Amino acid sequence: MLFQDVRYALRNLARSKGFATVAILCLGFGVGLNATIFSLIDGVLLKPYPYTDPDRIVVVGEQRRNTDEAGLSYLDMRDWKDVNSVFTTIAAVSGRSLTVADGSGEPERYLGAGVSWDLFPLLGTHPIRGRDFTAEEDREGAADVVLLGYDVWMHRYAGREDIVGQSTLINGKPHVVVGVMPQGFAFPNNQKIWVPLVPLVAKDPRTLRGLFAFGRLKPGMTIDRARQELDAIAARLATQYPTTN
Repeated sequence: MLFQDVRYALRNLARSKGFATVAILCLGFGVGLNATIFSLIDGVLLKPYPYTDPDRIVVVGEQRRNTDEAGLSYLDMRDWKDVNSVFTTIAAVSGRSLTVADGSGEPERYLGAGVSWDLFPLLGTHPIRGRDFTAEEDREGAADVVLLGYDVWMHRYAGREDIVGQSTLINGKPHVVVGVMPQGFAFPNNQKIWVPLVPLVAKDPRTLRGLFAFGRLKPGMTIDRARQELDAIAARLATQYPTTN
């Protein structure tokens, strides 16, 4: 019976080729769309974030009066980091375009970022070769260093094991490679190369709020408690810097 039904259906489809084509295309589109939706839900909602204790990581930022949320200035982030008691640390990232030119091929421009020295340890992600940035490297006047993404390491340097400690030109300046990040790591948004943040933003005014910042809650601390404390710190900064805060 099933075989006869299939033969009948095929004969009808053969007689109406236009209808059959549209039906097959619609079916294929529907299957592809559902597969895409499932992949997004699986990746965003079902699978946990690939970081250590992700429920303890929060985004921290400011909100201008009667406007949408804004980023954080470096000087405000530094003040929040120094005086708060609810986070193990506050770290930030700032997107940059970084060009690599090192004599091993044509210069290549990558999506990169400046990151606080403790941002990747905050996430619980560490280089698979070499080491993280240090606090001494994330300050004004420090020697220039760089972390490479896995794809850059493989495609530009053929996965050379001796890449750590080598010098490469980043935006025309020599940088020492201190580490290679894990395969698939591209934080925060498809970045391939990272350099220390403070040398890039140390001279920025408080009005320049371009940092995307994160905090890791201490054990026992809640988001509500963190919000209350940061609100209090922000109020003090508003009194101290009334023209900018």
